Amino acid sequence: MAKAKKLPSGSWRVQAAITVDKKIYRKSFTAPTKREAEMKAIEWQGSAVVIPSEFTLRQACERYIQKRSNVISPVTVKTYQGYMHRYLTEYMNYPISKLAKINLQAIFNEMAGNLSPKTLKNVYGFFKATLGENNIAVNIKLPKVQKKIYSVPGPKTAKQILKAVKGTDIEVPVNLALRCGLRMSEVCGLKWSKVYEKYIVIDSVYVKFGDEYIEKPPKSVAGNRKVPITKDIYDMIMALPKDGERIYTKTPDHIRKQLHRILKDNELPDMRYHDLRHGFASAMAANGIPERYAMSIGGWDTPKVLHEIYEQTFSEIEEEYVKRIDNYFTR
Repeated sequence: MAKAKKLPSGSWRVQAAITVDKKIYRKSFTAPTKREAEMKAIEWQGSAVVIPSEFTLRQACERYIQKRSNVISPVTVKTYQGYMHRYLTEYMNYPISKLAKINLQAIFNEMAGNLSPKTLKNVYGFFKATLGENNIAVNIKLPKVQKKIYSVPGPKTAKQILKAVKGTDIEVPVNLALRCGLRMSEVCGLKWSKVYEKYIVIDSVYVKFGDEYIEKPPKSVAGNRKVPITKDIYDMIMALPKDGERIYTKTPDHIRKQLHRILKDNELPDMRYHDLRHGFASAMAANGIPERYAMSIGGWDTPKVLHEIYEQTFSEIEEEYVKRIDNYFTR
């Protein structure tokens, strides 16, 4: 093994190599100390299984998925398989060594015309990780994800929504989203055994898998949490009929359809069910809830997700501020 060399930055780097089927594969390892860099290289040389260059992209993708099938959810497995069947299909039988000669940037530029930036990023991440695992570096510039403007219910609208759903079969799901910040999958996955007088425990979600719904753990560690509830929400939940272990047995599609119908019937702004969760996050910000408590209650992994995606300003409050400014100049 080559010896570690100190870089101008102060870090240490080792250039390691391994031979498979008479082909040499090299990989660089950088670490704060000489020992760490050398240990990383030794571990790679001792455990790395390098796919021969004649393996196809399809085989590489299948191997990548298979190696992770025990640690990722069935939904994620199906998502990765879908990427294989929908994207880069004309290159699936190419030896992965040839992909370095293909203008992947142009291919992803074309895909950008049909996919949202978020989906494109996910697709790219899958193929980049697959190829990177086999020592093929891919570096593509993706379009920036534009900030979305959501229909966030402000205080006045939120009260109107809660009044409109009172007594309907989506009263509980709407209250849990708007007043507790639960996701649709969390509402549908909530069990009776996880409901307590002052809080509920979120440790499973109910999501669509193909044509069926399945139960699985939350996607992130932050998703596992205790969410405080008020007495009226507790009473509302306990008043539901007990039909199985889940407290709410209707499908997410039913909730969505009912919400759109009720909003329309009551001449309220149309919005997605998930916008209610956005409203909850914005309400916490407007009421000065400390960041770490907001993240804990809502199940957000990072402050960035909380601030950039979920915290939106209320249009009705903005309108009031505009009136104040207008009065300042005109009165």
